[in-house]
Amino acid sequence: MNKKQDKKPRILFIVQLPPPIHGASLRNRDIIESKLINDSFDIKIIPLRFSEKLENLSKFSFKKIIKTIIIIFKLKKELLFNRPNLVFFSFSPNGFAFIRDSVFILIMKMFSIKKLIVFRERIQKQKFKNKILSFILKNSEIMILSKFIMNDLNEIKNIKINIVYDGIRKIVSDSDIKNKKQNKNPIILFMSNLIINKGILIFLESLSVLARKGIDFSALIVGAPVDISEVELMQKIRELRLTDKAKYLGFIKGDKRFETYLNSDIFVLPTIRETFPGVILEAMQAGLPVISSFEGGIPEIVKNGETGFLVQKNDSTALAKKIEYLIKNREIAMIMGQKGRERFLKYFTYEKMETNINSLLLHILNGETDAKFN
Repeated sequence: MNKKQDKKPRILFIVQLPPPIHGASLRNRDIIESKLINDSFDIKIIPLRFSEKLENLSKFSFKKIIKTIIIIFKLKKELLFNRPNLVFFSFSPNGFAFIRDSVFILIMKMFSIKKLIVFRERIQKQKFKNKILSFILKNSEIMILSKFIMNDLNEIKNIKINIVYDGIRKIVSDSDIKNKKQNKNPIILFMSNLIINKGILIFLESLSVLARKGIDFSALIVGAPVDISEVELMQKIRELRLTDKAKYLGFIKGDKRFETYLNSDIFVLPTIRETFPGVILEAMQAGLPVISSFEGGIPEIVKNGETGFLVQKNDSTALAKKIEYLIKNREIAMIMGQKGRERFLKYFTYEKMETNINSLLLHILNGETDAKFN
């Protein structure tokens, strides 16, 4: 057999990878570890690791400048000597990272390489930014996580947009769900890093509303300190007189993470700025009803009134009402959780994501257009 015919297309992945651990780095790791994608393509990786800690990701440092220069040399070397058929690039469209990543794309353009530019976060709109994006993204293939992000790109011409939903691995089995029992005193779970934009303060304020009404519940808070330290969190809990109601567990990973979901009754993420939160997918996998915000791609994940509820951002009163409703209607909460798990299994599994990304990469390499993946 002709060896040339057996040779797999070469794809260069330039993506954020852990550490630190956050949604984008975890999903990127899942993609490059995919057996399907590795069987289909000969992949090489240039990892983007500019900070070991979450709280330093958006901060400028000279160390990051040095790392950027090193990556530029690695990128030029790969494009010049290994000549990949396609570059899969996870683009950061905000802050200093926007300028840095724009330089990376300009280098790819110099070498006339096919590229798939992935947007994993929303774009903070600015006129100068749209002009730069229009130039560097011209005739590019774009991958986004939800229809909502299309609004951020509507002023960018001559690009082809592909929507591929994120997916996570199936950890919770059907028997886990069957053995799951409701707690007599409902447990409300907040699972996210302690970032103001994730809505942790709104969550605590809504719990305060419930406590003042004399409603029985317990709350668990899980996540690493970032914008808010553990000391600041505990101080806020004391201020709102929630000491006997809310418990902070710190950062949890692995099997214990899903045990926490399974031991809870309601999942709440009143996020203020979001794209496609993986924690909601985890909660749905564990059969929990979800209460979140009308923000980013969340309305494409949570069916309002069917798998949970969505409320307006920064509205702790509305949030408290929805939590209270599920506390007082336990059967409805259980049905919503079941429907959420069914929706997860249909649309948001790891297998679904890797199949869609694999198909998208093949379509781009084969020059095919107007492919649909979700």
